[in-house]
Amino acid sequence: MNQKPGDDAQSSLRQCSSSVNCGKMSYKSPFQFFSCNSFNPQAESFEPMSVLVASLQQIEQVPCSFNTFRSKALVPAWLSRTVGLPTNRKPLWPVPPPLWRWTGNAKPGPSQRRRRRLAYAKFVLLQRIVCFLNWVTLGYPDRPPQEAQAREPWTDAQYKVLEVLQEHIDHFCSQPTFSQTDLGRFGEKFAALGKSLQELPQHVEVDLGDLLHEIKLSFDAYARFEEPHFKNSESHHDEHAQCSHIPAQMAVKDLGHKTVVASRIKWKHPPTFDPRPYLLDPVVKAVFNEPDALRLPASLWPSKSRARVHCSRPELLKLMKIWDAHGSLALFPHDAVDRHETVGIFAVPKDSEFDRLIINPIVLNSRMMPYSSYTKRLAPGALLSLLSLKPHEAFRFCADDLSDFYYTFQVPRARAKRNCIGTLVYPSEVKDLNCFDATVPGPYYPALATLAMGDGHAVEIAQGSHHALLQLEAGSMLDSETLEYRKPIPRSTFVELLAIDDHIGVQKLPMAEIHRQPVLRDTHVFQSAQRAYKKVGLVAHPGKARRNETQGTILGADFDGIKGRVSAPRSRMLLLVWMTSLIVKVGTCTRQILSSILGCWIHVILFRRPLLALVDALFKEGLNRKPLEVFCLSSHARHELISLCLLGPCAQADLRVAFHDRLFSLDASPYGGAIVSAETTESLVSELWRHSEQRGYHKPFGSSRGNPSRTWHRCSRPARTNKPDNS
Repeated sequence: MNQKPGDDAQSSLRQCSSSVNCGKMSYKSPFQFFSCNSFNPQAESFEPMSVLVASLQQIEQVPCSFNTFRSKALVPAWLSRTVGLPTNRKPLWPVPPPLWRWTGNAKPGPSQRRRRRLAYAKFVLLQRIVCFLNWVTLGYPDRPPQEAQAREPWTDAQYKVLEVLQEHIDHFCSQPTFSQTDLGRFGEKFAALGKSLQELPQHVEVDLGDLLHEIKLSFDAYARFEEPHFKNSESHHDEHAQCSHIPAQMAVKDLGHKTVVASRIKWKHPPTFDPRPYLLDPVVKAVFNEPDALRLPASLWPSKSRARVHCSRPELLKLMKIWDAHGSLALFPHDAVDRHETVGIFAVPKDSEFDRLIINPIVLNSRMMPYSSYTKRLAPGALLSLLSLKPHEAFRFCADDLSDFYYTFQVPRARAKRNCIGTLVYPSEVKDLNCFDATVPGPYYPALATLAMGDGHAVEIAQGSHHALLQLEAGSMLDSETLEYRKPIPRSTFVELLAIDDHIGVQKLPMAEIHRQPVLRDTHVFQSAQRAYKKVGLVAHPGKARRNETQGTILGADFDGIKGRVSAPRSRMLLLVWMTSLIVKVGTCTRQILSSILGCWIHVILFRRPLLALVDALFKEGLNRKPLEVFCLSSHARHELISLCLLGPCAQADLRVAFHDRLFSLDASPYGGAIVSAETTESLVSELWRHSEQRGYHKPFGSSRGNPSRTWHRCSRPARTNKPDNS
């Protein structure tokens, strides 16, 4: 018999809900199936369930109000009355948390034990998510009401909520063992952050029993909003002003930048691409040929210090030899260059073997007028969450990644001069180089004679020329097929995304046709793109080319065209959850570490944008501290970190969710809220969704400036929902 989607989730939930005697395992030993030391952050490979369980264990050890609420909520509400059938008259939230029960073999074998551990880890995560959402819904109380305790009956709508959450968790946990090399550039970042986090001093005196007391509000929806007590940052600062930590400062090695090592800079191809025929914007074409075209008047130049060259002299000479061998080096006499406008260089991780070279023209960039046209068409992977699938449809994708894209640009000498590195070299050091001219007296400033990462106009030049090349030579990147910010989602079955050197095409087709690999629009586009690259001297990386695939990571998005799920890469998300839970446990952090962790989380929750509401205090935490100073986290910040750990795995977009047949309009403020709906059709709602604003906007009403009491009308997107309506 064929299984319907969600059958596994329903079966799991029925097992949990059918328990009459939940036994000791539910309370006394919530992680009895797992070893406390099963996760080693220094290991070469990671087992996903070990990472997840280690994260939940760390959150479990935090003495906070949520854990108090959760432990009480899991105690069954044993009542003297007879429990009747569920009634649909109850509000959707709170949802009674499920209890665990294993109905399999009482003496399982090795494979059954592995399945039980997996099922139990997913169940514990589901239980914690439900308890957390109940806790937030009820106003952060320490004691749950009866309707938020286990063993209370579920309504049909509440059962549907649990099914949806279970499906999210199943997808999040359905990943194989992965290694640090699978993490790409995040692998080195995780290694550096993980090592530093384990050295953070633990603030053992923090008592989070008073973390979040019950917010007592009137049931009047228009009662004035009362901020909870944990938002008082002044009292937190006073209470922890005398706290001292050993170490008092913590620096994460190479988190922001690395010293350049020539052997780690990948450089395979010479400059062979002339972008000028494909610079259709006259401003971009002018600034490419003459960078001073957008130079600001001297009176508007800000005061900036020259950037540092993060490269030793021997390594710089090695790097120059590599550039010279590929025709990418130029030498400029020292008296022809403004020393203050020379650039610094540093490296950032690319993967476990190579780094990216970045120039730092902080002075020059500040003296140039910014310009953005094609830059606004950059397509992040989070935009894929706006697509939709019907039950009989699926997605496949094709992808190309241009190798050494910036380094294959041929640039005029005026632009090469803009890349002069702030380290003088002498004729005796460069006399053997091909670009050396003995008739020009030294010393010299070495310059990168191609397009440079870090140049303020480089992204505009690269994105614009690649976009126009595909339009003119491959007949693609049509307005009706491109997925971009602030533009309607294309109606076509084929959509394209372009992000500098990454070209992605997503094709919708019937599920039954997936294995036949029919020749469709995506096939023609990528065949034409390959011919165009060869014509102009660009090189598509053969190892990164993807054709007719249904699952993979594209533009920083974990994409599954069969399931219809889009999220941040789940392996990186798992390790991010572990690092965040470790910060919650120790209760201390630095601004540098917190900014890095929070930046990673922003990328994750862009795939489920309403989760941005989870973050408030974290944006302000430690602003009065030095970047490397260790400080105590506020109760509110630790609460928000817990929320990210528990709800982050649900930051997924389900592309198979149907469009609603009602249209909703929402108005909300700190003082009240209202929601109205009207009957319509799914086709109308889908069209409104296609035109939805992806980045949010607001429109002022009432008087103009100077009136502090004016109101704001927020426009929201039409809803896609899993029916029934009340869920």
